[in-house]
Amino acid sequence: MHRRVSHTLAPGVVAATCLLTSVFCADRNARRAVDFFPLEVGARWTYQVFQKKAAGGRLSVKVTDRTDSPDGPTYSLTFADSSSPREEQEDEPIEYSMRREGVYCEKCPGFILKDPLVVGEEWQSGGEPTRPELSRVVAVATTVMVGTTRYQNCIVVRASDREARQQVMTTYAPRVGPVVAEYRSDGGVLERREELLTFQRAP
Repeated sequence: MHRRVSHTLAPGVVAATCLLTSVFCADRNARRAVDFFPLEVGARWTYQVFQKKAAGGRLSVKVTDRTDSPDGPTYSLTFADSSSPREEQEDEPIEYSMRREGVYCEKCPGFILKDPLVVGEEWQSGGEPTRPELSRVVAVATTVMVGTTRYQNCIVVRASDREARQQVMTTYAPRVGPVVAEYRSDGGVLERREELLTFQRAP
């Protein structure tokens, strides 16, 4: 999951099975950026992490708090990543605001998703004015397979740091959030991939 990132087994849980191909029935009415990152206190995502194509641990993300402001509600997300050394992990929650224009990352600072969600739309999603990170919608209404689960009506956003020549490609499913994130270094080499294992909606 960009951090600056169905088959119903139980109420509110979306997951893949080992034996069957399951289809997450996407909401075809989802059109706005906030529809592709459902933030509510208690929501949880768990990802399988692959580093250089080898399984390297799991990433767990949880929405722990909400504060309200004139710009819209702000949610605190905690990250626990067993694939990274402890000293490289985020100790403090990262805050995301649900604004009229989209989903805003307070730490980045910038929008990780921004309306309108049409191919070619681009915006600054982080960095500094002289060294910006830019995000661009590269696909909409697409279908992706994650494990044995097929997600429909997804959008794909590419965030790139031109200075460092790095990019993150994130696929968002409506009413679920990020289902796949790929981190590539200079030359397009895949360094890390995160695949959604389970999504627990807020109780």
